[in-house]
Amino acid sequence: MPEVNDVDLMELADGMLSEPRRSVVEAEISADPELQARFQAFLVTGKALARLFDPVADAPVPERLTSAVLQGAASLPRRPLAHARSSASERLKNWLAARSIGWRLPPAAVLASLVCVAGVGAAIFWMLQKDRSFMGLAPQQLAAALEATPSDRVADLTLAGGKASIRPELSFQNVDGRYCRQYYLALESRQAFSGYACRTPSGEWNVEMDAPAPVRRDAGSGEVRPASADTVKAVEDAVHAAMAGDAIQADREQELILKHWRADR
Repeated sequence: MPEVNDVDLMELADGMLSEPRRSVVEAEISADPELQARFQAFLVTGKALARLFDPVADAPVPERLTSAVLQGAASLPRRPLAHARSSASERLKNWLAARSIGWRLPPAAVLASLVCVAGVGAAIFWMLQKDRSFMGLAPQQLAAALEATPSDRVADLTLAGGKASIRPELSFQNVDGRYCRQYYLALESRQAFSGYACRTPSGEWNVEMDAPAPVRRDAGSGEVRPASADTVKAVEDAVHAAMAGDAIQADREQELILKHWRADR
């Protein structure tokens, strides 16, 4: 059975993946937190790319651009259509078509547009991954807060060049034996994340998944607090899929904190 790849995730996010492959991919995603995180990135990226094209989707093509493209196309050697169209470009064209992006340009202009759109999409994806995720090994202060802060307590820290606060929401044991913690992280920039991290055998904390979450600023203290409906479903689903048994109770959690999350001490 072919391994789930980014094309599968992209087509599933756009509602373009057909059966029986769709069921296979959905099953793999539900069982793999890493695939869940990659799938979430495609969902967010697709929406961002669609919004990027909204203002110009119905605008007429400038006459000078059409003329330039036609003149350039006329000088190109004639080739059968089968050679001019690749599988990748065809899929990307269908992806954009699913977002109601009009295709009113001549064939040569369409191919040029595909290159431009691919570059814009890659840039958006890079920015989202860089600025809106802490996935991977947790920064030092985030790791320290996960290591020592009891659930439902708020810890202040400095993160991404500014003040932040984190509230662990629950602790649990992963199906692979690692201890993990679900948390709510609020940044001074009025960004917030829901996510979970697991402790590695070497004592580091690795953010397995996170996603943007709503924020609310407390009217009295100005402190960023989670809104009442801050649950991010994708993260919740990933936590439930990774959790072995029930959440760790408060007294057991405190014992693990004192033992630095090593049950054998």
